[in-house]
Amino acid sequence: MNAVPEPVTQVDNERCVFTVKGERESAPVERHVPRNDGIPDGSQHIVLLIGKTGNGRSSVGNTLLGKDDAFITGCGMSSTTTRVQVEETGRFKVVDTPDISDTEYNDKQGKDAVSVWKQLTAPGPHAILLTVRCDVRYTAEEYEIYKQLKAFWGDAESFCKRLVLVFTFGDRQDSSIEEELTGSIPQELKDVLGDARNRYVVFNNRAKPDDNKEAVNKLVGQQTDTERCLIVVGKTGNGRSSVGNTLLGKDEFQTGCGMSSTTTEPKAATSDQLPKIKVVDTPDISDNDNFTDKQRKEQLSKWKRLAAPGPHAILLTVRCDVRYTAEEYDIYKQLKKLWGDSFCKLLIVAFTFGDRQDTDIEEELKSSVPNELNNVLKDARNRYVVFKNRAGPEEKRKTVNTLLGIVDKLS
Repeated sequence: MNAVPEPVTQVDNERCVFTVKGERESAPVERHVPRNDGIPDGSQHIVLLIGKTGNGRSSVGNTLLGKDDAFITGCGMSSTTTRVQVEETGRFKVVDTPDISDTEYNDKQGKDAVSVWKQLTAPGPHAILLTVRCDVRYTAEEYEIYKQLKAFWGDAESFCKRLVLVFTFGDRQDSSIEEELTGSIPQELKDVLGDARNRYVVFNNRAKPDDNKEAVNKLVGQQTDTERCLIVVGKTGNGRSSVGNTLLGKDEFQTGCGMSSTTTEPKAATSDQLPKIKVVDTPDISDNDNFTDKQRKEQLSKWKRLAAPGPHAILLTVRCDVRYTAEEYDIYKQLKKLWGDSFCKLLIVAFTFGDRQDTDIEEELKSSVPNELNNVLKDARNRYVVFKNRAGPEEKRKTVNTLLGIVDKLS
């Protein structure tokens, strides 16, 4: 059973069926490979789905692949996944596994099964997704299944490094998952979250595919320890430091409501949890009383040093509760000229004070906005996000994940 799976002789144009040789030849591995992804090597996220029967493994796989029928799903008492299945798209390679606690595997057979999973996810997996229902209580029995899988994997450090919890059936919850996790949850679930370094996403099983995009983007961000570095720029009073604090998930940069800037020197800080984000908060260098042309160039050199080897994106803060002025556009053009050719490639507009708006930002951008702002958005290829300064933790997290999805497409 440790042998690399061999294909059978008869295949059609798209589907290849692999049978694992050894003790359990009756459990083939089914693999679907697209004929032409057009995706370069290394850009595909390889994920392994594990978990107890009924926890929605196959539904999560279908969501990641953007298909309804890649993996068979069902609502019965028995598992619809009885063998390992592999499905691929350009963005994801997903390995869906059976619940081995349902089988008659002994320890050796369990380890052999996990060995096959590793072969199918080589050179990954980038992530091991453990499905856990958040609409029912986490039990000691389920924790035993988790510990068994972890033991079968062999290298506990490698297992935990890749582990991400996928809370399923999030649309059946009475309260937000964040509130529930900070309250009274079973110690066993706390231990699992500890192993996963508190990495988790929430999937709504009855949602439309687009409704889970935010969860998918968050998942992609948590599959890698790669640090994203973002520089936040803009006019005094536009909420640069507040945006930086939202990205970091903590109050690292000083904020204020006065007429003068609270940021006089650039400062870099990094988030404590995954996904890792490094933020460089910058002063408004348009102030002629504080900066000469030479000092402005020196400032930009400092920003670039703090952001090395990035930045991955430049966030231009623009208030969406006040009119965009010609003066602010001149500040933007000055920054663009000082930075150089790569400025527009990295540019994302961060609209701030979104909670003070009377109309939806999308509607407003389609109607009458100043030509200067249209020019900025054109430079940014219409990449933008909206930050609500008074939003709660959950909404802020959604905004950050939306932003990271945009940032990942820049690289």
